[in-house]
Amino acid sequence: MDPSQNQLPPDVGRIIRIGAIGLGVLVIFTVAYIWISSYTNKGSIDITTQDKNNTISITDMDHKELKSGKSEVKLSVPKGTYFVSVTGNYVGATQQIMVTAHNTTSLDISPANPGDTEPVYYSPITHISASPTQLSYLDDASNFAYINSANSVQTEEDVTFGDIAWGDPAFGLGVGNADGQLYLVQNNKATAFPFPKGVNTPGPVVAVSPTHQMYVGVGKDLYSVTTTGKWTKIYTAPGNITQLSATKDRVASLTPTDQAAAEVAVTTSAGQQVSKKTLTAGSVELSPSGQYLALTNGDNTTITDDQLSTVQTVPQSGIKNTVWGGDATLYYSVDDKIWTYDVNQQKSQMIGIAPLGNPISELAVNTDSSYLYVGATTNDTFQIQQLFRLGLRHQAISKTVTNLQLILPTKADLYSLLLVNFSGLPTVLVQPVLGATPDMVLPAARNDLQGRGFDLGQLRIVVTSPVT
Repeated sequence: MDPSQNQLPPDVGRIIRIGAIGLGVLVIFTVAYIWISSYTNKGSIDITTQDKNNTISITDMDHKELKSGKSEVKLSVPKGTYFVSVTGNYVGATQQIMVTAHNTTSLDISPANPGDTEPVYYSPITHISASPTQLSYLDDASNFAYINSANSVQTEEDVTFGDIAWGDPAFGLGVGNADGQLYLVQNNKATAFPFPKGVNTPGPVVAVSPTHQMYVGVGKDLYSVTTTGKWTKIYTAPGNITQLSATKDRVASLTPTDQAAAEVAVTTSAGQQVSKKTLTAGSVELSPSGQYLALTNGDNTTITDDQLSTVQTVPQSGIKNTVWGGDATLYYSVDDKIWTYDVNQQKSQMIGIAPLGNPISELAVNTDSSYLYVGATTNDTFQIQQLFRLGLRHQAISKTVTNLQLILPTKADLYSLLLVNFSGLPTVLVQPVLGATPDMVLPAARNDLQGRGFDLGQLRIVVTSPVT
């Protein structure tokens, strides 16, 4: 056979050669594109921690874990925003970081040990407001009660409350539990504060600013209210207002529009609309100056500016009990852990843990930002709720209080012993059983405490009314 018969026609050969060259060029361009795309769209994260027992975790903004490990974790990721966290036994810190293209974001995160909490009062209480000289709250009967600077517990039983909002421990506006009417709490007394004629009264919601400017939501209508009884309608919501948060001359209102969304509106006391937007939010908290809002819905908490534009996302899930300690500091709880978020640094830090791992039910910062008060629930029938506090200025806890919290509350045959530790000397309350007299229980309680090694000169011991 003629060998020339096995050769391809010139045009076909040329097409194949061109095709091969084109394919090669395509491969080269594809590889180059992938490399360039990776180079221009990806960066790296390098996280270290000093304690080798701590766990490092890198997650996306939906808290989906991308990588975890000990001591050091490196990861190549598309440019964008991520959460990096370091957790260990009773320590934790999380930070939001921005990864840029073809750059490595390096960070050492070594969480500080959380602060120690000290007991304040063992009793079922809610709606806490504190200053250096007074702690106000609602007791287990929904009465207004307070602890003064002498560590004395006082209760006003004239009114039971369904809700109360505080400007400070000496000034609050509450809603009566039985009648739904308003009551002004001033100088430790609750007095009726009537609705004006023509204002419908069912289910009011209330808020009070630190300057004692009061706000009342009645159905769809929001009112600015003065202590002299002047009511001014400042806003009408699309539905029933369910929550208010007030600071200085502003109030934020929350009105659910469906199961997931709510209208959030910020209004001045004079009725000027600052902002209004429908967002995913179940609760709202205004920062002290009104510069920021903390919006929580389910597992997520976002920080917005006063125009309700999202500024940051708090890098934890399962957040509850948000409370501002300043425009740049947000406190909150996750289960039994107490966290703080720094808006400026975009970083969260675990700062405390509720004793015995009890879930936290309420947080309140006192008026001079020296303590964070922490309400923790328990399943024990004797101590339904415990009130603790966490020093925000590294305050020392006395040895007496440290030892008392190991044994109190406790029961004996004739009495129970409870601790009150708000101001001054720690106070031990002696509650006699029915039929026992102070003369019977006081010497026994003193001997009991002295036998446990306590210096009675470092305590105040008070006999209360019998336990019924």
